[in-house]
Amino acid sequence: MVDSTPNPLSFPNADGEQPDQRPLPEIVAAGKVDESESPGWEAFPLAYHDVEGKRYYAVQDWILGVAKPSDASRFWDSMKRRLKKAKIELSSSCRELPYIARNGRTYQMDYAVAEGLYIITQRMDAETGLRDRILRFLAKAGVIVDEARTDPDGLLEQVVGTNPERVLEAVIEYYRKRGNTDVWITSRLLGIQARKRFTTTFQESLANVPASQLFGRITNTMRLGVWKRKTGTLKAQLKLKHNESLRDNMPEVALNYEMLAENVASFVLAQKRGLKFDEADQIVRENSELVGKQAEEMSRALNIDIATGKPLLNDQDAAATPDADVDADASESAENES
Repeated sequence: MVDSTPNPLSFPNADGEQPDQRPLPEIVAAGKVDESESPGWEAFPLAYHDVEGKRYYAVQDWILGVAKPSDASRFWDSMKRRLKKAKIELSSSCRELPYIARNGRTYQMDYAVAEGLYIITQRMDAETGLRDRILRFLAKAGVIVDEARTDPDGLLEQVVGTNPERVLEAVIEYYRKRGNTDVWITSRLLGIQARKRFTTTFQESLANVPASQLFGRITNTMRLGVWKRKTGTLKAQLKLKHNESLRDNMPEVALNYEMLAENVASFVLAQKRGLKFDEADQIVRENSELVGKQAEEMSRALNIDIATGKPLLNDQDAAATPDADVDADASESAENES
């Protein structure tokens, strides 16, 4: 994983208020994004597939946009030979997926996660197309900064061989630029640790390795116990997009209740082995409901919906709240639920 710069960037969106939540490859493909990057570059198409919670981008689309070769296929074949000779392994970052060509036919082509694209760009010849300008832009942002913007939970789960203090500095600076208080940031970081422990003990308690969608389902179970709502409904009530982080937009007290529910469930699950999913699901539900009872009492005492920070709804308003949980179990994952 590429190390980060000490001061991460926030990319403003069109209204100039909220940080741009798109992954860096998509920001690059959209064209010039920073007035300091003169003369910038033109936008280029970048196909992608979301597979098991990861986004894979078409390597040849990236090469065409960045390197601008006359033959992207030949360029990529040559690069793969060079990478193999340099003993740079990309197999964990790349996979073959369907690609619809301009002639309308579908081919199996190489796709890579963001980190794979960064490695490919770094290994291009120095004078190749837009390589230097885009590398400067990527270096200014940093791969770890990108993960801090889009998936801070996953960021700390994946840190290997980097300086933990610099990682924490990047995450803290990112949240401060969003306007979060230090007290909120502390709760968020502690919650990330609780989330890691929760997913680990959940996985270890099962008889079989869980499919990726089961992490989303177990998270929905926790939220049904604490808030009587799934992730999809809470995002809808906060007017969040599907790929936006729920926990990044929850009040501090809500973060603490979710952390408590996951910690309690982790404590019980850590003592179990060989469970079926339904058995683990019941353990999480029962313990989350205990936390939910206290959270409900506190909501009434404060006259706010702790989960969203909004004033409590009356019965009529609650009945009119849209149900955003259709297909939530299938669409939520451990990576995008946070």
